[in-house]
Amino acid sequence: SLLRREKSTVTVTAKPGFTMASGALESAGVSFADELKAELENIRNNESETTWLISGYENNDGERVVLLKSGSGDVEALAASLDDTVDQYAFFRADSKLDETSSRAMFGLVKLFSASTKPRRKGIVGAHKGGVENFFSPFHIIFTIESAAELKNDSVNDEIASLMGKKTHVTDLKQH
Repeated sequence: SLLRREKSTVTVTAKPGFTMASGALESAGVSFADELKAELENIRNNESETTWLISGYENNDGERVVLLKSGSGDVEALAASLDDTVDQYAFFRADSKLDETSSRAMFGLVKLFSASTKPRRKGIVGAHKGGVENFFSPFHIIFTIESAAELKNDSVNDEIASLMGKKTHVTDLKQH
């Protein structure tokens, strides 16, 4: 089942059991550049120094998603490279510490939908949702934002800890 949390304008979706979609290079009226697929595979490689990528629509109006940037660093380094004036998709790898000796790679998808996007374009981009999510699958969590400033290390780490069962949601214990 999907877990959804609403925090201001951030929508978080967890996908606990996921599988790689096949044939996702063209889906739901959207297509993806080959170099984007190659960089996505690079990020999934734990030996790679590249930990994130940013993609967007070719010429910011097409039906084809292309690689715009990639880099290494934390989620805030990724956020600093996003452009709030256009619709973009980002993908990242974050290591979550399981215990003192081990960690697990967690993958996230960021969907940045600019507040300045015109209604017609919002409809087109909305129709691409399934194709985009299939292309980037598998991932553990989705952040849907309107501004790169919404993407912070602390909030991402909190959501990942919650997914892994390392964070309690109990706020008030009453004794009887």
